Amino acid sequence: MERVLFDNYNGYEEEAKEWLAEEFDMDDISDADVWQRAEFIEEQEWDEFDFEMRRFIDARELFIAIGTCGRWDGNFKGGFLFTSWDEFKSKAFKDCAYFKVWDEGGHLYVRCSHHDGTNQLEIKEITEKGKTRADNWSYDYSKRNNFPEYELHKRLFTNNNYSRLPRYADAVYGKVG
Repeated sequence: MERVLFDNYNGYEEEAKEWLAEEFDMDDISDADVWQRAEFIEEQEWDEFDFEMRRFIDARELFIAIGTCGRWDGNFKGGFLFTSWDEFKSKAFKDCAYFKVWDEGGHLYVRCSHHDGTNQLEIKEITEKGKTRADNWSYDYSKRNNFPEYELHKRLFTNNNYSRLPRYADAVYGKVG
């Protein structure tokens, strides 16, 4: 089941119109009023989402994001390790204006778009064994030469001993019956 955590791809104009219609006569409402209210709703939604994600991610030690980065010259596979929500945002959300973050069966997905394309990622939490594996790779220069970073990321991400589903929605909002 998909549980959308934040999504501004379709904007908040409909919610803004509904709110304004409850408070005012629709003949007195301008497009500027609708846009201003929509921006306010989006900011409120983002602030709540951002707070909960920061609380969840920052309380743990290490995560990995794997996916594609959309650029003007195509989509490129990649990944990165991160230890905080702010670090994730600085890498994944750079120059993005539209975001969708959702949990589907414990998987945590992110899609964000910018002027050159769309980034699509999945996030997993790194286990203790995964941390050890990543640390060993980081500190052993000879292994890094024969074992590229993307191979490390792929192994960390696909091996259940090295990573696990974050199950964000269940942890923050509770399980759905």
